[in-house]
Amino acid sequence: MNPFGRGRVSSLVRIALSLLVALGLAGQAGATDRDLRSINGMRGHHAVILAFAPTLGDARLEAQRAAFARIGLEAAGRDLLLVQVDDARVVGATDKAPALRRRFRVAPDAFQVMVIGKDGSPALSSATPVEPGRIVAAIDATPVRQAEVRDARAGRVTAQR
Repeated sequence: MNPFGRGRVSSLVRIALSLLVALGLAGQAGATDRDLRSINGMRGHHAVILAFAPTLGDARLEAQRAAFARIGLEAAGRDLLLVQVDDARVVGATDKAPALRRRFRVAPDAFQVMVIGKDGSPALSSATPVEPGRIVAAIDATPVRQAEVRDARAGRVTAQR
């Protein structure tokens, strides 16, 4: 005997299926400015290391991941995220790989690292993996980060967009 009753189970199944379909469609939708998981949506909230490589297993990309890992606390304090892009996939953002490669003019077989400030402007670009100190220095040189530091020293909270 079903404790929920036949009608209740079919209603729950319909709701669950509707949610799964809605989530699936949302996952397929294009990245938007309001999607904080897209590069555009991160603007004003996060600085980003965009690391492009021909494959996610590329040794240079692995070196960049290791460099990012070495600045874990510093990266967190700067709201810095790592987004990895190969020829077809993006890890760390909802954007599509071909669109990011077109936008930032990176060929599918190229390796490129870009550090993007919270204001969306490029802070650093390199065809080789970027060492942790250069990443931190590039972010710290951006106007948004300098304002955050000034506000913190003055005891003010910096509001994010």
